[in-house]
Amino acid sequence: MKKRFTDEQIVGILRQAEAADVVIRNLCRQHGITEQTFFRWRRKYEGAPLPPQEIDTAAGNPRVAEDSPLRRVPLAQRRAQILDTAYQFFSEHGIRGDTRALAKACGISQRLLYRAFPNKAALLDALYETHVIGPVKTMWLDQLRDRSKPVEERLVIFCLDYYESVLTSRWLRTILSASLAGTSMASDYFNGFVAQLVDITMEEVAYELGLEVPASKDLAYEIGWMLYGAISHHAFRHHVYGIDKGVPIQTYIALQVRCFLSGIKTILPPTTA
Repeated sequence: MKKRFTDEQIVGILRQAEAADVVIRNLCRQHGITEQTFFRWRRKYEGAPLPPQEIDTAAGNPRVAEDSPLRRVPLAQRRAQILDTAYQFFSEHGIRGDTRALAKACGISQRLLYRAFPNKAALLDALYETHVIGPVKTMWLDQLRDRSKPVEERLVIFCLDYYESVLTSRWLRTILSASLAGTSMASDYFNGFVAQLVDITMEEVAYELGLEVPASKDLAYEIGWMLYGAISHHAFRHHVYGIDKGVPIQTYIALQVRCFLSGIKTILPPTTA
């Protein structure tokens, strides 16, 4: 016969999962439940008021009900505030940073953190949507296609806005840490937005200069990345390595765009049409 649990028992099991050394799989086996049931409970009790916490006998200290401002705000607002803190936290401590330490930085318990995000993977997915791909402006690609302006002008305007809006210290440190941790965050970004950006750039540059775009998409990507790679590396030197030669970013970007447009003429053949 399937064992039934009271609300108090379920809350107790969910609290046990907050311990840093607890393995969810083992906890579920101990209580005779499946991991699917455990995470269904966690979703069900997300945002629900819980009774005050009991004495923490292991630590020998009374644990009282939380008084964090995040406990009393709507779930959507709590999620947004957690993501803002997580963005700063992971940029400083790396994507492998512990969720217990993150919860402390947010001023809440791990329990409240997991009410907002059922697991760390869900938190990182949301972080990607809000703070990694989130700063990308949909109008950028349309502006790059606007042939009423010279392509050099379009590229300079875009690159400067991209540099200032996306390539910030927190963004660079987060994406670098995510790559080192083996997550798909960086590959999703570069295979998605950046691949589309390079396609449009190559198309517009080739059109204005009367050049033939390589049939190989991989080769076209590498050529287009010569421009954006140089600008990204400047951002890393400035924000991560702490190297700043004092040249205004506007000047640097204008020079890089001009070099790219001059150099591409020696790489690509003229169109035969």
